[in-house]
Amino acid sequence: MTTRDAATIKALLSHAHEAQRSGDVLASERACWRVLQIAPDNSEALHLLGLLHGECGNYGLAATLLRRAVALDPGEASYHYNLGNVLVASGQVERGITSLHHALELRPDYHRAHSGLYVALHYSALYDPRARHILALDWARRYADPLTPVPATPVDPDPHRRLRIGYVSGELRCHPVGYFLEPVIEAHDRTAYEVYCYSNDPRSDALTDRLRALSDRWRDVWPLTDAELCELVRRDGIDILVDLSWHLGMHRLFAFARRPAPVQVTWLAAINTTGMRAMDYLVGDQHLCPPGSDELYTERLVRLSRFYLPCNPPPDLPGWAPADPLGRGFPVFGCFNRLSKIGPEVLDLWAKILLALPRARLRLIATGLQDPVTSSRLMRALEGRGVAGERLELLSPMPRTDLLATYNDIDVALDTLPYSGCTTSLEALWMGVPVVTLEGADMAGRATSSLLRWAGLQELVSRTQEEYIDIALGLGRDLGTLARLREHLRRWLRSVSMSDQGSFTAELEDAYRRMWRDACQTAAGRQGA
Repeated sequence: MTTRDAATIKALLSHAHEAQRSGDVLASERACWRVLQIAPDNSEALHLLGLLHGECGNYGLAATLLRRAVALDPGEASYHYNLGNVLVASGQVERGITSLHHALELRPDYHRAHSGLYVALHYSALYDPRARHILALDWARRYADPLTPVPATPVDPDPHRRLRIGYVSGELRCHPVGYFLEPVIEAHDRTAYEVYCYSNDPRSDALTDRLRALSDRWRDVWPLTDAELCELVRRDGIDILVDLSWHLGMHRLFAFARRPAPVQVTWLAAINTTGMRAMDYLVGDQHLCPPGSDELYTERLVRLSRFYLPCNPPPDLPGWAPADPLGRGFPVFGCFNRLSKIGPEVLDLWAKILLALPRARLRLIATGLQDPVTSSRLMRALEGRGVAGERLELLSPMPRTDLLATYNDIDVALDTLPYSGCTTSLEALWMGVPVVTLEGADMAGRATSSLLRWAGLQELVSRTQEEYIDIALGLGRDLGTLARLREHLRRWLRSVSMSDQGSFTAELEDAYRRMWRDACQTAAGRQGA
């Protein structure tokens, strides 16, 4: 390679990384391909190109590119880490976990790979809650807890004063986090609470604009280091700081580890403990976090009396126009969860249901199904279990309103395990579609069962795989029961549409106020000592 070629490659890679950070996928991709025209074995370009395709759901090509990068530079931990993420996202969870382990073997202090491994274990049926708990504690012991000072003391320990609530997230946009947060911020009692939002994502959209308008203060914090974010939160005088990202990609847990606020809470994205000493509370509900599960959390559990997320539907919810399965001649089952949740155990259950109902169909919608390699792999997996390919409909992602309208073509939604649906299950209920679930052993596997119990649909919650199959078969065969459940959901939807936004936020605010009173009492005790 000439000196000129080396300089060109360096400039192109710099441009590719900058374009990727700014969200210009096409420019980044073009720069990577230009590098590969000059140097086909450039592992950095192959790696970045694999990342770009993984983010777009082109998992087959992404995995091929990342495997090539790993083969060229097997000692680079980040290549194993990102290959693991792509494999998990495509539904090849155990292979992804193996790659994440390789990343940590190469770089034991790789906190992103450690978080990625912790998240990935929730998709696998091979690990129990205790194994996940141990991994969370190990993550915190290595990376977060050493940053944690003594607990912060309220600057003004008045239990009744107006409080500043800070929400920290990398998903304050058209994303489930943004969707669930919007009605809460809108309904907050501004006489008692002042709302600050800390956005950790350079991307923005129409929902970002609405959230910004609803907030009393908005901070774009994605350019800040964790120490800088910590100082900003302290200067803002935040009383209760709420994490909305947990261990997922855009989290700022290391800012929380530095203890910038007197009270620190994780909610909304959390499906398990953070493992951190600096996180005081985790907000769940009485079914999501059943009695006896406290020992699996470093946080104090706050159990709401209702489902732990607001359930009021969006204003643009499509109208109900359910297809008639009797006129169609067969039932249609559906699942719109991500592919990482659709593992071998799930496919085994679905195949048994479809084989027992020879005319039934299954419709799946997920990121990645637009990729021929990924969709073919899933098709082959079900065909290998005896389900003919013509009974399957695999669809790529679509705008949210179109996705919701698609539920009109579904008779019964099938939940995933061991990591259940949450947003998808709520969307199904909004559209009058019952969801069959198998209640799991920890938070990740209990969101749908908690939602169904709160909605008065306990009969759809199973405790064994045999019960799951029986409930699904019963709904597929008994159209009268299906009609009764739809009528129940119609009444439930009317109820949550009218009252859920305000009632949910009021209960969440009550929980915040109890947390604050406890902090004030603790501060008074320290002063007295």
